[in-house]
Amino acid sequence: MPGFVVNLSAEVLSAVVWRHWLLTVEPELPAARAALAEAFDACERTRPLMAYNTGSISFASAVTLYAAVRNLEPETIFELGTFIGKSTVAMALAADRNGRGRIYTCDGSNDFHLPPVAKCPVQPFPRTRSTDALLALARAGEKIDFAFVDGRLSPQDVDILSRLLSEHAVLALDDFEGTEKGVANVMLLRAHKAFGRHVLVHPPGPAVLADYGTTTRCLTALFVPVDGFRFTPQ
Repeated sequence: MPGFVVNLSAEVLSAVVWRHWLLTVEPELPAARAALAEAFDACERTRPLMAYNTGSISFASAVTLYAAVRNLEPETIFELGTFIGKSTVAMALAADRNGRGRIYTCDGSNDFHLPPVAKCPVQPFPRTRSTDALLALARAGEKIDFAFVDGRLSPQDVDILSRLLSEHAVLALDDFEGTEKGVANVMLLRAHKAFGRHVLVHPPGPAVLADYGTTTRCLTALFVPVDGFRFTPQ
């Protein structure tokens, strides 16, 4: 006879994680959304300067990135895929509120034109492949506490990340939908032995986002260490 078992799908886990994080920062969300809207406008003005013009994250993804960084309070953030910097400034504004943190960000195709909307130190790697940027961090002896991936990881990237990530580091992966790169990145991470105890948290659904004043779609998933979940009395 089987013992007590509760199966938690990635979708159910998603609602728990995102509701918890958004509830934690709920009092500051109106001001954060206003700051993000202003930052998005500043980022869009840099689009004509880009050699390679592509898509960027949604406003909902920016809000969830802000909430993630506020809750996790990472010291070192690594970003793959700067482009016009919407995700960069979302994380930088959260780091400002935390009073700690620095960001390393790379883009394989574009120069760096981030508008000065936050005080968080940002070290750019313009026109630099993710592998080369990660190797530079490895040579500098850095440890990564939070990574945002808005590009396609290579097996070499995953191997380097496995050595650079701190013990409780979390990865956020954009474009987690269908056959997009976010799904491919999760498959690559799962195939590496270092991520055997990580679990997938799906992007927050429309109902979760609407409860906290955001209506655009979010395609940002999380890959988190299972040891980060624990039971508390309240």
